[in-house]
Amino acid sequence: MTMTKERKQLVERIGIYYERSGMQPVASRILGLLLVSEETELTFDAIREELNVSKSATSNALNLLLRLGNIEYITKPGDRKRYFKSALEHWTDAMQDRVNDMLSFNKLLVQVKEIRTGENKDFENKLDEVINFMEYLGKELPLLIENWKNKK
Repeated sequence: MTMTKERKQLVERIGIYYERSGMQPVASRILGLLLVSEETELTFDAIREELNVSKSATSNALNLLLRLGNIEYITKPGDRKRYFKSALEHWTDAMQDRVNDMLSFNKLLVQVKEIRTGENKDFENKLDEVINFMEYLGKELPLLIENWKNKK
């Protein structure tokens, strides 16, 4: 597999986006590669060669992405290789997981609010604003996803 310069640059830009979100560099580039490549299922060796990274870095990044649910793999009859692909078709599940994570964090913020003395009114108001907004998102995002699904 040989990608054009334009596709390689796009993989890099996608990689930088994911890095800014806290993802490891090689894992970020793998996510970009799986989105940009015309071949939607890539072997370990194809990924390693295209990104020009070591076997251990590739393996560690793939294992991380599998654990996080960002990618999945398939096998093909008669072929011992694993073919990795983006878990893009499960995006609504991933979105719901993020909402659930956010709501879990919001519960922690509520606990923070409960133990604070209330002496710093400016901070308390900002904390209330974040808590209220997260509760609002927790209610509205699932409705938005459901409405979007119904429109399809």
